[in-house]
Formats: sequence, structure tokens, C-alpha cells
Amino acid sequence: MKNTIFKISTIILFLFITSCDVSEKTLDNVSSSYIALNDSKVHYKEYGQGEKSLIFIHGWGCDLNTWKYQFDYFKENYHLVLIDLPGYGQSNKVKQSYNIDLFSRSVSAIIRHLEIKDPVLVAHSMGLPVAIEVLEQLNTENAILCNIDGVYFDFPTDSIENNKCKEGLTEFANMFNGENYMQNVEQFYSGFITGTTPEYVKNYILSTMAETPQKVGYQSMKSLIDQNIGTRKHSKIRRFRFMQKLMN
Repeated sequence: MKNTIFKISTIILFLFITSCDVSEKTLDNVSSSYIALNDSKVHYKEYGQGEKSLIFIHGWGCDLNTWKYQFDYFKENYHLVLIDLPGYGQSNKVKQSYNIDLFSRSVSAIIRHLEIKDPVLVAHSMGLPVAIEVLEQLNTENAILCNIDGVYFDFPTDSIENNKCKEGLTEFANMFNGENYMQNVEQFYSGFITGTTPEYVKNYILSTMAETPQKVGYQSMKSLIDQNIGTRKHSKIRRFRFMQKLMN
């Protein structure tokens, strides 16, 4: 009789612990997955059983942990896919060119691998031009593009001003190709940090920047300019349902 009570108690305790683990699921303890692309592996995390799939694409110098609190907010009702773009986070950092084309192909490959239809692409900063290319590659009319402070360049129509703008942006990109790489990265991001920025946000930004190889950071930034995104953005964005914000 005592053994029976012990066994029942053990089962109840196990079920209780298991239920606690599910309710307390965080991005940190979601298992990692990888997909092969070229000669490298792209890291991502997948969670949730919702009918709608949210694909999170981080910005320059960041990783999938950018979306930690969005994960907490959406995890109960959506299927979430969070991606480390090639060269960032836990994705491989092999010898290759790190540009918008590579990033978009990696996101498209994961979406196809998971057989996701009509995805919602949540894109931050550099993630916006990546997401635009992804939607072109998927060739779907039913996807949704959510822009969160996305980056694109709307160059002047005047040829002289246009050239000046491009020269200035090229000079800016070259800041990340010299000996003072980390110093310039910190200076760049300090412009986004204010007196009200939480300390943990500041620490995350600076620590993630420090883990981004200079080659990856420089080539990513340069690609934003070289692809001349501003001349194509209207013709591409108008094809997709577009939301400025998914949440605050």
C-alpha cells in the first residue's frame, strides 16, 4: 500500500513539474536547430503550435535573443521561428560573403524546410531588406511583413546629391573596416542609447556587438548600401500586406 501511494505521489509530482516547465518556457531553454546552407549551418529556434507563424529576423550586429520578450508575449498563441542570420549568434562564421542575399536565402531555406505557408516576417533594422528579399524568393501574395524600425535608403533623385549620399554612406560603412572597429561600433550604438534605456538592454547590445566578427559586421553594413535598396523598395513592399508595428 505504501509503495502504491509513493508511486502515485511520484507521478503527480512529475506531472506538476512538467506543467511548470511548459508554463515557464523561455527563449533560453528552447532547443536549438540548424539548417545547412552552402558550407555552413544556420541556427534557429522553433516553438509553439499556433496556426500563424511569426518569423523573427534580427538587425545588424544582433542575434535571435533580440526577441526575448516578444517570445514571452507570443509563445502561447503562435508558432514562433527565431533565426540567427549567418555570421551572427550561434550560426557558423565561415569564410564567405555576408550580405543581404545570403541572409535572405537562409531565412527562405528555413521557412521552406519547416513548410510554413503565409508567414508573418517580423523584421528589425537590417532585417527589413532581408525580409523584402525573402518575400520575393517565396513568391507569395499572402505573407505579412512587419517593419520594426527597418533600414532602407531612399536616395535623392538629383544625380549630384545622389552621388554625395552614396559616398557618405560608403564612408560610414568603411568605419567598420578599420582598426577601431569595436570603438566605432560602440560609438554607433551609443546614439541609440538614452538615459531611459534599461541597463540590461544596453548590456545586451554591447555584448552582442563584441561577439560579431568584424568581417561580418563590415560586409553586412556595406551590403545595405551596395544593393541600393531604396530604388526597389516601393515596387517590392507594395506587393505584400505591410504592418509598421506588431507590438510595442
